[in-house]
Amino acid sequence: MLPPDEGTLKAARKAWIETRVVWEQSEAFAFGPAGSLGYDGDLDDWPVNEVDVAAVLKDSKPITPELINSLQTTQKGFHTIELLLFGTNSNKVLPFSPRELEYLKYLTLAFDQTAQNLKQSWVAGVQGKPAYQTVFATAGESQNSAYPTQKAAVEEIVQGIMGCLDEVGKEKIGVPLTAKTTDKLESRFSYTSLEDFKNNIQGAENAYRGQITDSSSKGGESLSAWVAQQDPQLDQKIQQEFQAIQTALAALPKPIETQMTDPATLTQLKVSQDAILKVFETFEDQVLPLVKAKA
Repeated sequence: MLPPDEGTLKAARKAWIETRVVWEQSEAFAFGPAGSLGYDGDLDDWPVNEVDVAAVLKDSKPITPELINSLQTTQKGFHTIELLLFGTNSNKVLPFSPRELEYLKYLTLAFDQTAQNLKQSWVAGVQGKPAYQTVFATAGESQNSAYPTQKAAVEEIVQGIMGCLDEVGKEKIGVPLTAKTTDKLESRFSYTSLEDFKNNIQGAENAYRGQITDSSSKGGESLSAWVAQQDPQLDQKIQQEFQAIQTALAALPKPIETQMTDPATLTQLKVSQDAILKVFETFEDQVLPLVKAKA
């Protein structure tokens, strides 16, 4: 393995950040095999157990795929790779030790395999299980034990959106906001925690609107379109609440990791949290009961 130079290190960091965007926008869909087969934890558990990561680096035991598989989820995945690439305070400099390079190599190989397995679980099936996209799309059919009714599948989407909003509002923002420290920010090593917030919210909105980009909607095939048929004012309210979140997050300085002692930043972070929890409450108090009653 050739030692990294500034160019390859920059490219690796860029790839990490770009991969993170896609993953964070998918978190509203982290149901099914992502949870039941453990893929979510292997890819994205946090916070990193820095003590145990340091122990791996200090150990003389060869780093192998088997060793990586035996590690805790807080010693691998996105954030251990992030720690090794960026450093504790986004200040990692060359050179990397041979042990760090080996750890990174096998972490990324394991990460790629887990991501491929997650994709496979949806498109073709794994471990003798059918493709989850088929399971989800056939909700309500007589042989579907996972989703015996179409209502159950719609509720899954609503719960996925709510779970994402709840995690961002109460954990990803709420915990560091209360502590007024960077220690609990999820992507603090790369200074990209604010982008995580934005992408999580974008993912929740995408799940509601049934699209990935503004040009990818399939017309009426969305939760938003269904809500609008039942209660146009509720749909409009949700759209406005999502926009209020994005506006609040856009007003935050970046990187937020360097601003956690600034009173103005903490105030704006609280505004963002409140906006997120407001739309969560709308889903909990109005959308979920509507689905249960009418879907």
